[in-house]
Amino acid sequence: MSKVKVSSSVFADDVSEKMNAKLKNNSILTRVEIQDLDLGDHAPKATGVRLIKGMTPDYAVLGEVDLVYKGGASMALQGSLTGGINIPVRIYLNALAGRVRVRWPALGYSDMIGFAFVEDPGVTFTIDAPLSLKTSEAVRNMVNRFLGSLVRKIFLEMWVLPSWRRFYMPLMQPVPLTVSFFL
Repeated sequence: MSKVKVSSSVFADDVSEKMNAKLKNNSILTRVEIQDLDLGDHAPKATGVRLIKGMTPDYAVLGEVDLVYKGGASMALQGSLTGGINIPVRIYLNALAGRVRVRWPALGYSDMIGFAFVEDPGVTFTIDAPLSLKTSEAVRNMVNRFLGSLVRKIFLEMWVLPSWRRFYMPLMQPVPLTVSFFL
């Protein structure tokens, strides 16, 4: 397993911020914080790589890749219920399949690559919120259903067009061309 600690991850902060914004005025869950990410044992399988004809106005090159992921990744959250009760929650990414649009470096962003699904990749999640003690099965199911809906909605907002997930890769930046003249 490849567990990633997310104490200062930009991704974790971005996702936590979006989730907490959606939790305002919620009667079940008041706050969540990402504790760790587990990338799982399966790598996504990319097939059908295509280059999209033409360039964008900022000279970016676009391509598409068919992507299939069998699942296995998970994210641990610390959730706070309305009564101040903290619960650990684990969200499992089951599977997804779809076309990913890739945006290669553009004018002014030579060290950036952008990714976005062209349409909903049919992503499914399993939520495990181990509520016990004095809580009923109905409360547990309600929390799990609510979190499943919330996570799917945020995934679609962040990873499906028109949104782009941008990754900066400073080692990709081209070396400036030096010209020397010999007289």
